[in-house]
Order: sequence, then C-alpha cells, then structure tokens
Amino acid sequence: MHILKINPLDTPTNFQTNFFIDGFEIEYINLIEVNQGSPLVGNLSINQKIYSNKLQFGGPFLYDKKFLYIPVFIRRFCIVGFKLAKLDLSNLAIQYIGNIEDLIYLNKIENEKIYFYTGIYKHSEKYFFI
Repeated sequence: MHILKINPLDTPTNFQTNFFIDGFEIEYINLIEVNQGSPLVGNLSINQKIYSNKLQFGGPFLYDKKFLYIPVFIRRFCIVGFKLAKLDLSNLAIQYIGNIEDLIYLNKIENEKIYFYTGIYKHSEKYFFI
C-alpha cells in the first residue's frame, strides 16, 4: 500500500502535474485558470490516456490504496465550484463524495475521513467520510 502525501508547497493554483504511483502514470494536461488568479483545472491522463474530455480536475490530489481523491470542477447554470471525486485506478470507476464547495484544497486522509480546506489561505477546514 502506497500513500502519497501532498507536497506542502502545492496549492490549487500551483501544483505538481506528473506522477508515477504504484505503476500508474498520472498527469494533468491542458491546465487553465478557472478565472484569472483562481485555481487551475484540466484534463487527467492516466497511463497516457485522457480519462474524460468532459471532466476537468483540480489539484492537488491525495492517493491511498489505489484510489485517487481529486477535486472535479463543476460549472452548471448558476453553480460553479468543486466536488470531491474518488477515482478507482484499478477500473477507472468514479464516485462523488459530499457537496459542491467553492474550493476543495485537499489536506490529508485520516481515520476514514478526508480533510480539506475551503479557501486558499487554509482558514476553514472541513471533512468528508470516505
């Protein structure tokens, strides 16, 4: 079992984009800012194949037990934000966890909970059960 910890310098506006974890090559591609000065989002490539052209993923992500926990950018009529996704790398199934938040800035996984900040300055922390 391999747990990937977030580099403390990574933020939703500046994060590492290439990873090799447990035999998986994970890369963010086509990154853009949601708005000027806001979080980066882009497509996700897993083993050199784009996961979905319709989904845009933010970062940084967390990895635990072949699951990638990653923010997904949501833009619907009158709703803009992020939703947490649990992506099973063994079969590429995706499950959404929790509500849409203005920002999901992942922090850690501990005691079956995933902790995240809702702002870039880490003032408010929340968690979802996973």
